[in-house]
Amino acid sequence: MVIGNGLVAKAFSKYKNNDECIIFASGVSNSKETNSKEFLREKEILVECLKSCDSGLFVYFSTCSINNVQNNMSPYISHKMEMEDIIKEKSRNYFIFRLPQLIGKTENKNTLLNYLYLSIINDVRFDLWDGTYRNLIDIEDVFSICDKFIRDVSQYKNSVKNIALRNNYGIKEIVEILELVSKKKAHYNIIHKEDNHKIEIGEDVAIKLKEINLYDNDIQYLKTVIEKYYKN
Repeated sequence: MVIGNGLVAKAFSKYKNNDECIIFASGVSNSKETNSKEFLREKEILVECLKSCDSGLFVYFSTCSINNVQNNMSPYISHKMEMEDIIKEKSRNYFIFRLPQLIGKTENKNTLLNYLYLSIINDVRFDLWDGTYRNLIDIEDVFSICDKFIRDVSQYKNSVKNIALRNNYGIKEIVEILELVSKKKAHYNIIHKEDNHKIEIGEDVAIKLKEINLYDNDIQYLKTVIEKYYKN
């Protein structure tokens, strides 16, 4: 069963008719969210889903930002930590996958790539954080990695995994690629802000990355994925 209808839910659609596994992808998608009603909505749905998943596998998607001390415990991160704690307490069989920035086809304007792309094509000036880096991964690669873990659930169940690439990308690099893909010049104010949080991945995740040839991601990977979703 898949709960949700956004980017992650669609990527895991193959589990739609699987009664032994609940893919919970109905969470708050905007990391800048501050409305407590949105967080409460997710919490209520999650608790109800956990009640109906006594013996099956419960899969939840959290955020790698939990481990970034520079985020100063935002409402979004506090909420994600609470959801993780509820799952650990109430589920006997779970996976919590913490994700970085996702790249995929979505109408969600709050994703990093969509925000930058829409700003560029609409000639909207924005602040470019020079010195800031982000970990970005194709949603299809997220599915491939998570699917491998789910199929080996007996070995890994009741665990939390950071599903991310080994290398981060600079915001300036990302903007330059979007300029090439959109064939438009970005208009921005350069603001220097150091933020290059390295996401720690376990050896088991590293093995999965090697299996899909993503262990040593480079700038070409980012170019290919951005072209895949943003090239007209």
